[in-house]
Amino acid sequence: MTEQSHDMDQVSRRITINGRRTSIRMERSVWQSLSEIAENEEARLRDLIAMIDDIRGDNGLTASLRVFIINYYRAHSIMQPASATGGKKAGSPRIEAVLATLR
Repeated sequence: MTEQSHDMDQVSRRITINGRRTSIRMERSVWQSLSEIAENEEARLRDLIAMIDDIRGDNGLTASLRVFIINYYRAHSIMQPASATGGKKAGSPRIEAVLATLR
């Protein structure tokens, strides 16, 4: 099995959010991304998940977590100045690398 297929493995975690226990099942790479964001924001993972849970409305928690991760990284990619990417549009050189992880 390749490292990329391990990234796609489903991982279930039991977590307490706002006083209630729940189970969340997502791909290993999604959990890793969420953990990285929590670390970058100096927050505990469960606190970050609770914040997302508080604002998700009627949307599913797992879907809300995934959308949050995408939006977080998109916002950081957009904020990166073109000079930091050698004059290219921010994020564009990474597209092939991201697509390759899905193969």
